[in-house]
Amino acid sequence: MTPSSASCSIWLDSESSPTRVNEPVTALRGLTLKRISSELGVDAHEIRWLTRRAAHLYEARALSKKGSGSRRLLVPAPRLKSFQRAFYKKYLRNHAYHPAAYCVPGRGVLDAVRQHRGRTHVLHLDVTDFFPSVDCGKVRDCLRREHVAEEAVPTITRLLTCENQLPQGAPTSVAIGNLVLHRVDARVTGYCRRPGAGLTYTRYVDDITISGGSRIEKFEGGIRRIVEDCGWVLNQRSRMVGPDEEHRILGILTGRTLAVGEEYVSDVEVTLDTLREAGCGRTLARSLQGKIAWIRAVEPSRGRRLEATLQRILDGEPLETPKQIAC
Repeated sequence: MTPSSASCSIWLDSESSPTRVNEPVTALRGLTLKRISSELGVDAHEIRWLTRRAAHLYEARALSKKGSGSRRLLVPAPRLKSFQRAFYKKYLRNHAYHPAAYCVPGRGVLDAVRQHRGRTHVLHLDVTDFFPSVDCGKVRDCLRREHVAEEAVPTITRLLTCENQLPQGAPTSVAIGNLVLHRVDARVTGYCRRPGAGLTYTRYVDDITISGGSRIEKFEGGIRRIVEDCGWVLNQRSRMVGPDEEHRILGILTGRTLAVGEEYVSDVEVTLDTLREAGCGRTLARSLQGKIAWIRAVEPSRGRRLEATLQRILDGEPLETPKQIAC
């Protein structure tokens, strides 16, 4: 999905210059603490209290990763989270992020995947420990690049970070991550578009996808140097997929039609069966609704069948097994 010129700035896709041309006036430009208080309806005393207490207003939680291991979340307390949500809606949600960034309002996983359909070779890279590596210095620097008033920079940084990192679990963190990775997006996009490259670059949070022809491997070293020059570390193990292999981008299979992996669908079907036999737990039902909505976005017909199965379970109607319905 190509962002409209009305909602995005025009970018100089030069390897050496991430400068914006005809830069739009954003909500962050000239942002002061007085404006934040007035526009968010938050008393100045509350902002000061949150700023002083911010480091103690997070709960650490462990989120299991697919396969093995866990990811550490830092979840803000309701009072701080309420402020962060309001800040995101007012100043970050409608920001003009770089067109290569796809975890933004109006552009998502499916839009990113479509950019790479039909390419014979796909290179997958990812930033090492992305959220923990976004320290307070990086956040301050990006706020200054966005022309936030200097007197507000330290306070905003304290309100949006924890333990000198971007907290994975705060509603503002992905948006701030897009801001701090702007220079990477601009420079890598320019590198991929230079004569002779013919590459397509997209980024979804910290997952980088680059597609093109058989010469793509020759450009990996240059891409790594750009990312590292911008202050980031890429995992050493990249993944290259050729024309004779299954192309899976951000969890989606990109054959003649887009498809969700059978393993994911099978997991949903097994959980549906569990829900039918064990009763309708709200948490489990909500989890299923989200997963089925994702399947429907990628495969509408299959998703609708699974939605019907779930609804019949919730309504207490007799039904066939999920396997029969979802085939």
